[in-house]
Amino acid sequence: KAESLAKAAQTKMRGLKLTINRHTNIEALRAILGEQQGRGVIKLGVQLDDFGREVELALPGKFDVSLERASDLRTIDGVLAVKEI
Repeated sequence: KAESLAKAAQTKMRGLKLTINRHTNIEALRAILGEQQGRGVIKLGVQLDDFGREVELALPGKFDVSLERASDLRTIDGVLAVKEI
């Protein structure tokens, strides 16, 4: 049953939005995103300062946006949030 729930969630997810700060380990981010190609989009919300200003970028290409990948991304230093979009 858990497997079918994960598959259902995967088919609904169009992408992920990652909110990151200037201290984010970009190499770790690249390593996780570059492992597999997928069907989802990745948007980065980059916090510019401590006042909540943010710029949003869409990464080119399609990525694996599975629950497992989202969980992996949450472990990176400097990733503040990972949300389904």
